[in-house]
Amino acid sequence: MVILTPQILLRMFQEESLPVRTPSYIPQLSVYYNLQRFPAFSNFNLFSRFVHHSNGQEGSFYLQNGEINYRSGNFATNYFETGLIVTNYNSRFKAMQFYSTTFEIHPKGMHVSELDGKFSTFRWHSAFSVFKLHNCLSSDQKGKAQFSLKGKTSFLFGEINDWKAFDQRRLELSFTLAYYPLFLEDIGFFVSIYRGMDYYNIYFDRQLSLALVL
Repeated sequence: MVILTPQILLRMFQEESLPVRTPSYIPQLSVYYNLQRFPAFSNFNLFSRFVHHSNGQEGSFYLQNGEINYRSGNFATNYFETGLIVTNYNSRFKAMQFYSTTFEIHPKGMHVSELDGKFSTFRWHSAFSVFKLHNCLSSDQKGKAQFSLKGKTSFLFGEINDWKAFDQRRLELSFTLAYYPLFLEDIGFFVSIYRGMDYYNIYFDRQLSLALVL
């Protein structure tokens, strides 16, 4: 299966007029290959994708004082991610379980040179997800999720400023819990927690800790 995703990420700043600056443009092409001849609830899939991440700016990366130009500085990188996705159906809890482990590589020459030594070009991601389904095996049910749980860890390799090899800042953690009440149509509530480097293009050098409830 091949999927093309024209992703755009926006962040609104809590300033006068609530501006949105330098959006993240993240188009990506993903390929999934099922290692089993006959697809089933429990299977193994190879996963690969090519991603472009930029902010659509053309200004200098640094200001005259040596600080990063967050307003108009050019940020751009291209990377490959590949790995394995394992799918399993837990009949006891009537839940789908997913585990993935992938490696992300930003090849030399495929990102702006200013990122060298400051931005991790090799990353290891591990994720685990559980989706509790409503009679998902019944032909007369839609299989709407009642809740979902997802956790993800990422470790950043390579030279990043003066960080040590096992600096805690190299570890990114995220956790999301979503709940879908049966009395609501396609509406759910979620709690999301993230800690790690800022994922919003040129703001990557900042450490981000946040919790979202909706």
